[in-house]
Amino acid sequence: MKDGRPAKFNSDGIALTPDGNWLYYKPLSDDKLYRIKTEHLRNWNMTETDLAAQVEDLGHFTTMME
Repeated sequence: MKDGRPAKFNSDGIALTPDGNWLYYKPLSDDKLYRIKTEHLRNWNMTETDLAAQVEDLGHFTTMME
């Protein structure tokens, strides 16, 4: 949330690990897969820049249909 409003981002795929520690996502306009620790998303003191620095680029992601 930002300023009391939910965060918005375009994501084609999104998944949370069973233990809730990692959020994985794949943007609509990109073929890469990213992840971020959910502890960072719950830290209200982090700025957008801080959060962006915590995102891990896991490289290109394709499916059998692509």
